[in-house]
Amino acid sequence: MEDEFISKTGTDVTEAFRLYMQPLLGSDVPEAYRLRYNRVAKVLSSTRVQRPRSPCILTIGAV
Repeated sequence: MEDEFISKTGTDVTEAFRLYMQPLLGSDVPEAYRLRYNRVAKVLSSTRVQRPRSPCILTIGAV
C-alpha cells in the first residue's frame, strides 16, 4: 500500500485512499464512525464478593 494512503498514526487510512477506493466499492458505502463510551463510576467495593455456590450433583453409573 502506498505511504500516502496510510495516516500519520499508522492505524487509519487517508482521504486519498478513500477517494481511490470509491470507484471500486461504489457510492453507497456508508460512512464509518467511531463510537465513544461514557465512563461510569465504580460501584463495587474493593473487597471480593462471593457468590453462593449452586449444588452440583455428580451421578456415576445407574443406581
